[in-house]
Amino acid sequence: MSEAAGTEQDEPLPAGEAVVIGPPRMSRAELALFRDVLGRGHARYSEFGMGGSTLEAVRGAFRTVVAIDSDERWVRAVRQHPEVAAARRAGRLSVLHARVGPVGAWGKPSDPGTIRTWPRYVGTAWAEWARRGEKPDLVFVDGRFRVACALSALLACPDDPPTLMVHDMTESRLRGYGGILRFFETVEQAESLRVLRAMPGRDSMALLTAFTESLLVPA
Repeated sequence: MSEAAGTEQDEPLPAGEAVVIGPPRMSRAELALFRDVLGRGHARYSEFGMGGSTLEAVRGAFRTVVAIDSDERWVRAVRQHPEVAAARRAGRLSVLHARVGPVGAWGKPSDPGTIRTWPRYVGTAWAEWARRGEKPDLVFVDGRFRVACALSALLACPDDPPTLMVHDMTESRLRGYGGILRFFETVEQAESLRVLRAMPGRDSMALLTAFTESLLVPA
């Protein structure tokens, strides 16, 4: 993977800056479902958006974990957490920064002038899976470009789609995230966290169209 697209280089945080990663920002019911799905025997986990969910995955039995985020400062902080650092040294964890330009709150790109780099958010993760010669069997979407991230799992793994979890699928956000439900069906739900599986008989042209239309939408 080119350094321009995504990196996993270690850079120290400023002196005196603590590395504090709390539990995932979920309700009690959502967190219970999230942990339950993580414990169901999946081997290869990919997540878009990192933090407390990354620690939950590292503490599980996954053979491979790939995490992506667009906020470079946050990525550096996550990498330096002791449990994350140990998993990276063991080779089972990649913590990658997607270089999409300046970002604001929650890693949302803030400069429309860098729009040509935004597809890196999705592409960096799949480049890492290709480098490893593996494909995920569980994908968690809780960052930016959520529709594109979710649909990319179907494009990357058409013959054996992974189980998908998407957070913050509230009624008010379904207008934006609802495109996911054209190709996935909900099998479990705890408040705004949904566990989804790919629908059979997908229209590949419609899927590709929906993916390209969502690739530059950072919601």
